[in-house]
Amino acid sequence: MHDLSTSLLLKKKLFFPVENSPEFARLLGHAFFDGCVVAREGKYILNYTNASQNAVNFFIKLVKLKYGLNPSYCTDFKRHTTRIFTAEFYCKKLYFHLLNYSNSFSTKNEIGIPDLIKQGFDECKIQFLKAFWDDESCIDVRGRLSGCSKSEKMIFDLVELHAQFGIICTKSKNLKGISVLRILNNSRSIFAEKINFDFGIICRGYNKGRLKKDVLNSFIDGPVAQSGRAQDNCC
Repeated sequence: MHDLSTSLLLKKKLFFPVENSPEFARLLGHAFFDGCVVAREGKYILNYTNASQNAVNFFIKLVKLKYGLNPSYCTDFKRHTTRIFTAEFYCKKLYFHLLNYSNSFSTKNEIGIPDLIKQGFDECKIQFLKAFWDDESCIDVRGRLSGCSKSEKMIFDLVELHAQFGIICTKSKNLKGISVLRILNNSRSIFAEKINFDFGIICRGYNKGRLKKDVLNSFIDGPVAQSGRAQDNCC
């Protein structure tokens, strides 16, 4: 566990990012998916949590690049048998700046993709989608790709955004009532070429601990037979 002093942070001048940049689009995406933007107990918090330490380190670099801030608090813990990493930034100005793009970052609310992304450059859209796939997705033992959100509007917007790159998705709800996006298998190669994963790892099932992109590439290079339940690792 690491509790970093905020004394140096308070002396550092915050600067605000160029909005129409791929890096800021990626930061926003992670804030929506495995992130949290919340005010509680007198603190204004941007949190990011992921099973990939590389993903959390990358997020830390994004916040440093776009806002000039270092994390106020970092830790790791066990969730069942998986090690989880988290970083938090305490900054009131950062908190209110992010709220300019969405009145909530909780997908428990019916929030969608912000206009900044919808109207942005293709590379900004791609980085936002990468955040979704690294944070909220799975690839099962048959190579099928899916991702989920508690916000039906978010999934609707994501389906439309994928379509702009020729990636055809379906949307449905699982048994828990959570909205699910699935990429059709004939769009899998297009997804691998244009979006793909970066740091996301599989947290359970047959491929536990492997990078999602490595599992995907094994199917792109040629279908591989894998034992296990068809819905393993899936939403």
